[in-house]
Amino acid sequence: EYGGSNDPPNGLDGVMVMMMARRLCSSALHSPRAEFLKQLGFSCSVVSHWRETSRLAGLEPTSTLPSQDWESTARFLETRVKLTLRIAIRRHPELLEAPVPQIVDHLTALSAAGFTEPQIAELATAAPSLLAHPEALRSAWEALDWLSGYGLEAGAVLKGPQLLVLPLEEIEDRERALAEAGLGREGREMVLSRFLHRFVAMDSRDMGVRAALLDECLGVGPDNLEKLFFKEPQLLTGPVVEQQLRSALDFMKDEVCLTQAAICRIVSEAPTVLGLDVARQLRPKWSYLLKVMGPELDISTQVVGFPGLLEAGLTEIIVPRLEFSRARHHWPVTDLKAILGSTDTEFLALVGGTHAQYNNYRRSIQTKVKLGQRSHDIA
Repeated sequence: EYGGSNDPPNGLDGVMVMMMARRLCSSALHSPRAEFLKQLGFSCSVVSHWRETSRLAGLEPTSTLPSQDWESTARFLETRVKLTLRIAIRRHPELLEAPVPQIVDHLTALSAAGFTEPQIAELATAAPSLLAHPEALRSAWEALDWLSGYGLEAGAVLKGPQLLVLPLEEIEDRERALAEAGLGREGREMVLSRFLHRFVAMDSRDMGVRAALLDECLGVGPDNLEKLFFKEPQLLTGPVVEQQLRSALDFMKDEVCLTQAAICRIVSEAPTVLGLDVARQLRPKWSYLLKVMGPELDISTQVVGFPGLLEAGLTEIIVPRLEFSRARHHWPVTDLKAILGSTDTEFLALVGGTHAQYNNYRRSIQTKVKLGQRSHDIA
């Protein structure tokens, strides 16, 4: 950079300026600290990114911060804290610049809170900012105090360690969103005890949108929404986006030709169907069933009687079982639940054959799918 002028200073041409810039960058990437990071297994591009984004101030050539012996800090973290060092540094490189006395103080405080050494190592690996930031303990205590209000002990946070570094306001926003989505105290307690990691990762605004969408499309009302979320919390806190929910609901209505009441029943009994991708999962199953079963069997009625049909894996369950039934001359199939909703033992008792024969048949079909054949062409 030379002030935005189009003419290089002192008569230098553009190539020389580029070479000088690269040399400056290269010298920063070959500093002792950068070399130490590379010894830990981090690539030049990662080290360069940390330098350029100031994630590690000690990599800056012009840094005026007090010197910090990264190697000593790393050794302390690895031996004293039993930290999975490379994972922790990748998540929070600033950890290397935290003063060791501060780290010791935080470790002592976590131990006093009742965490064992293995638990502290697990927490620090998942949420290394607990040790890196001077104010991190305040957030941790507020989070633990809030969690205890639901009758959960400190150890419960191991299912979602990032809770400890969330500001209390953000935690309360998520709590409020769960309540507004229809979950009572018991439902919220269930989410926190079983799906704390999802609670930590979820978006408060997105939860409200999901709840409103399900209420609008299904007309289930607040009480049934709570039952639905209680049974399948991932509908509220999982990685399911609004468009995915709407697409799944539209698919069942427009392509499977189900009534709203039928969709409500399916979602209540098999809620994970709303998290399936229409193009990659739901539509291929439907196309295969229509092609293989023909017009003789009303697939829509079968789905209403057996909601798990849409959840069943195409190449894991549906194709192997139907094709093996045909190979065993158990055809035509008139009850998909009996074929697809049973255990392997129950299925084989119905159609005949041994576990070895069926497993070999299933493997051969899955191999064909891997080789690129479409599922509805396998027969």
